[in-house]
Amino acid sequence: MKKIMFILVCVMMLGTAGFDAKADDVMSKMALYFPNRIMDALDVFTVSVGIGPVARAELHATRGFAFGGGVGADVLMVKGCNRQYGVCRETGYDISFAMFNRVRLDRDGQSRLVLPFTIDEDGFPLPSQRLYEPYNGARDYWALGGSLSLGIATSVAIHPIEIADFITGIFFIDLKDDDLTGEDL
Repeated sequence: MKKIMFILVCVMMLGTAGFDAKADDVMSKMALYFPNRIMDALDVFTVSVGIGPVARAELHATRGFAFGGGVGADVLMVKGCNRQYGVCRETGYDISFAMFNRVRLDRDGQSRLVLPFTIDEDGFPLPSQRLYEPYNGARDYWALGGSLSLGIATSVAIHPIEIADFITGIFFIDLKDDDLTGEDL
């Protein structure tokens, strides 16, 4: 029993003395494994619900291939891509038919965690735009989803890149570089 206690004390002293940073990183990944997998699973989908004078019906299989449109202004509660959570206001209009789009939308981020943006585009949206940046952009170019609104605004989407991040995260590979680490805490 004394030998086991002595070994435990030695291991604790080595860990707190900072001799092995790699071991700390591995321990951090192990300790945060399940919280990170839960966060990655929640990142797979996004939802927003709101209210306002808005009419919209739209489906999209990526932002470059969409059908429908809408017009109006609404205040939304958002669980958005790249871990955007909060309240925002969106105004404007959009119309899409396959790869032909006309979009004029403004989002004012009323919450610190919701990114504001302005879209004024005519034609095919490019995934290289800053708005669609995969790590911290305001919108996900590759999202599959839709919106339906008539006074009450709703939208849902599934994110294929987040699905890949969740699957690879099971094997300790963080594609989106969004896992929590010991330094974050």
